[in-house]
Amino acid sequence: MLRYYLWFLGFSLIFVFLLNILLGATFLYAFASVLFGALFIFLLDVLIAWVIHCLPSEWFNHKNKVYTVSKKERKIYEKLGIKNWKDKVPEMGQLCNFKKDKLENLNEDYIKKFLTETCYAEIIHYGMLLIGLFVLFIFPSNVFFSISLPLFLINAILQIPPIFIQRYNRPKLEMALMRAERLKNK
Repeated sequence: MLRYYLWFLGFSLIFVFLLNILLGATFLYAFASVLFGALFIFLLDVLIAWVIHCLPSEWFNHKNKVYTVSKKERKIYEKLGIKNWKDKVPEMGQLCNFKKDKLENLNEDYIKKFLTETCYAEIIHYGMLLIGLFVLFIFPSNVFFSISLPLFLINAILQIPPIFIQRYNRPKLEMALMRAERLKNK
């Protein structure tokens, strides 16, 4: 759900703002820095999502080794209780005309498209995580621990759950695809 995401984001940014006030920054400097840093990361995230979605879909084939999820990895996701919280993480597939939070008819074409979208989403979130590193370099070094690093960590925390969700869902979708293909061949 989007509201949990926004609550976390809002409280985190307020925390960074208050931390800087407590460390002696002026209200205006703390407010402007946190706002600028958050907007900077957001714009970079939008840019990376757009660039990755412009790449050929062949690069995002779920059979590619990089997208393979091992049994050990699946057990880790199960231990994290991902099944209980994955639906609380906002799903933004509607921005690329593919809504993934509610399954439509599970025909072969839909499942293949869904699998491709999980691969796109995974790489987009990895890209957003990595591009967030730029925030570490846009502020003066004296605010590295009070502004740059916290903003980077907030972004990273928001990117990791969607990556886990894509990797958790993909094996289930692959099994659904095999079932759909078997039904089609009967």
